[in-house]
Amino acid sequence: MATSWDDSYAACPFFLRSGNRKISCSGVFDGTRLVWEFDQAEDKKMQMRVFCCDKYQNCEVYRMISEVYEEE
Repeated sequence: MATSWDDSYAACPFFLRSGNRKISCSGVFDGTRLVWEFDQAEDKKMQMRVFCCDKYQNCEVYRMISEVYEEE
């Protein structure tokens, strides 16, 4: 469920939600999540815009989680 206006544009299947300087993604195991915490809010916005909302296949976290699911 989207927690902000920007969240509703996320296309990545592993995206969970975002906050001030954080992005939460599904973890590699059930019941876990990965949280990116950015020093600068602008860096977080860029990550959202470029990867979460558009080219998520190029995101390091997407590729890592995809590999884990492919191995199962």
